Amino acid sequence: MATIFSFGILLAGCASSSNVYEMQPGVFQVTATGDGYTTADRVTDLAMQKAQEHCSQRGKRVRVINEQQSITRMGFDTTLRVYFACS
Repeated sequence: MATIFSFGILLAGCASSSNVYEMQPGVFQVTATGDGYTTADRVTDLAMQKAQEHCSQRGKRVRVINEQQSITRMGFDTTLRVYFACS
């Protein structure tokens, strides 16, 4: 039973995100990366969650300016870079 449980956790995948950085006045960037077992939707959700947290701390809402998705690390990882403003 423990082996099945451990295997299920392994298949869940890993995702991580960066801090929010101001790229130019009023324009911010956050990056999220997921391994080959993480869906692109999960990576997008993680990046948007960080952006929403950043804007809500300022009493504002996220306005996405641009998204860039790329495959990294030998084609296994998905990286999403979101540029946004708070308005």
